[in-house]
Amino acid sequence: MMIIQSFQPQSVLDDINKNGLAFSKPDFSIWDGEIINPDLIWGFRHSYEWMVQQMNRSVENNTFAKFPFWGWAWSGDNDQKYIDLSLHKEYSGEYLITMELDEKDLFFSDFQLWHYVLNYWPIVSSEEERIFFEALEKDKKNNYYDNKPLKDIVYDLKIRNTWNKIFSLRKSGDFFISSLSEKEIEYLEMSPEEKIVTQSCFWNIEKKNILKVEKI
Repeated sequence: MMIIQSFQPQSVLDDINKNGLAFSKPDFSIWDGEIINPDLIWGFRHSYEWMVQQMNRSVENNTFAKFPFWGWAWSGDNDQKYIDLSLHKEYSGEYLITMELDEKDLFFSDFQLWHYVLNYWPIVSSEEERIFFEALEKDKKNNYYDNKPLKDIVYDLKIRNTWNKIFSLRKSGDFFISSLSEKEIEYLEMSPEEKIVTQSCFWNIEKKNILKVEKI
């Protein structure tokens, strides 16, 4: 079992109080506005859909949910596991839900490296990869800063395959460290024992698993 914390709006609390559980609703998500913009070539929605594809391969979904909730397994606030609400004023008016969940129902990833997925950047962790992606960047039609996603399926897959590094984590006590190779960790300017800010996806929130609810 693991303690997970998650920021949620009033609507989620209402569902929990009414039904005993809640499922994620994309129309209340951060990328809802992107749905009505067909010209957007890469945004939160595309990154989240990729994450869902990976999660479906690893965590059984016995719910009606198509998209998961997100929470923190290790917040990194003040180098600690639990969230310091004084650092998260942007969630004012919402709630911080603290719950205890079975680890088999959780899908962990590196929050910092997740930003590469959000931006459609490759996670470069070797000199060989650096040379390859720098050459690709100089190719006008395959410059991944200007063309997202790349139309060339082979190059697009090359970028996406590097994203699996966000799942290279292992527990060390009550926090996570990278399970990448020593050379990759060094290339990414990380420390082998560095505490990784760890996010987690999960398919639902059940009232029976909630330990505490705090209004922000």
